[in-house]
Amino acid sequence: MRIRADGTLPTMRDQDSQSPPREGLVLPQLRRARAIARTLHRLRGKTSRVRFISQLVFLIPATLIALLARLLRPIVVVNVLQLNENRVGHLATNPEISRLELQRRTTTTGRPHLLVFFAASRNSANDALLGAWTTNYGTIWGSWGWAAHAAMNALNRPEPQNWDTDHPTWDFLDHTSPPFDLTISQRDEMHRFLDDQGIDPERFVCLHVRDAGFRIKKERRHSYRNVELDSFNLAVEELLADDFSIIRMGSPLSTPLTSPRSGLIDYAHLPTRSATLDLALGASCTLCISTGSGFDNIPLVFRRPMLYVEHAPWAHLVLFTRRSVVRPRHLVDATTGATLSITEAVQRGVFAAQHGDIFAAARVRIDPAMPEEIAVSVREALGLHLDSTTLTAQEMAKQIEAKRLLTLAGAGLGRPAHVCTVGTISPSFLRSHPEWAS
Repeated sequence: MRIRADGTLPTMRDQDSQSPPREGLVLPQLRRARAIARTLHRLRGKTSRVRFISQLVFLIPATLIALLARLLRPIVVVNVLQLNENRVGHLATNPEISRLELQRRTTTTGRPHLLVFFAASRNSANDALLGAWTTNYGTIWGSWGWAAHAAMNALNRPEPQNWDTDHPTWDFLDHTSPPFDLTISQRDEMHRFLDDQGIDPERFVCLHVRDAGFRIKKERRHSYRNVELDSFNLAVEELLADDFSIIRMGSPLSTPLTSPRSGLIDYAHLPTRSATLDLALGASCTLCISTGSGFDNIPLVFRRPMLYVEHAPWAHLVLFTRRSVVRPRHLVDATTGATLSITEAVQRGVFAAQHGDIFAAARVRIDPAMPEEIAVSVREALGLHLDSTTLTAQEMAKQIEAKRLLTLAGAGLGRPAHVCTVGTISPSFLRSHPEWAS
């Protein structure tokens, strides 16, 4: 993608003017018919003949219900959202973004927008989180849920969506409350764990560092997200000295701590690790420090202060809440060693890249942050979140310019990435790499 002469980025409309007509331009009736055909084809390809017939039976009454919902749209709008049970990040955040967007539409239009969840299975990446959503909000399970979801999407023309469940266009977390509270039993289990570990429930940090051990089979794809746990050693020492306890979250496949010490808990490898504790600890921590992975969406949804370190891709920087401080990954030209700017990342096709091979093909290298740099970002986050530290006028000017460039780059993706940028980019990162936002 090339920058225009006026310094802006091309939009999807510019690109489409050079392209042949897309399928999305066909008649709405034909598009819905194709959607039904694709739904049946996917179902037939993934299930046995008996299961296919049984689910087809459920589809018939679900279609009648969907037609009724279509007739009622002038009065009430019913939305069926499928929960992504297999990925804890999407299971935490996507329903919340949709829930709050529909609440806002109810307020602005005066017409109720109802949300019903569809859960295909009771097994998930976090059973406690799935149970919280399905207990507190209307949910359709199994074949009934699949049929309702398929029929509603195929037969009901959706309203124009101005939101994306990965890239919210408004600061939805800063003016609302969490979607549900922890149960008494969940709180009790968390407090028993904290008591056993000698942790002050008002002063603990969840640390989640994604490393190469998490998905060995997909290492080439996810290598750009991996960070060495040892690079956080200095930050950990400073937090411990400030009377914080650190709970290292993550998968038991991750690299174990090489030097456990008092106040530093390698929870990822404890036998007491559980879905309930994952949920309760994330919902209650004083601060969550993460390199960007599934778990950090739990504290995000519960409105906890966040610090994202070594975050990539740049199109996914979590800036849509004031509770977030972000230190992006440092990308450099593999030949010259020069820092890549936001504009150069767009031109090389790595601004939104989500595969390690894309960075290699673009001759872009990822330079890891030094322990001292990470420690400075942690101090910045603590100051901004807990001590009411404010940015200087010069730092604010750098923030504004960096966010302007990110918004332009996001617009070139054809989706609402970085429309809402109320979070804070690490001031020390902008000082160390002024060319990033130039």
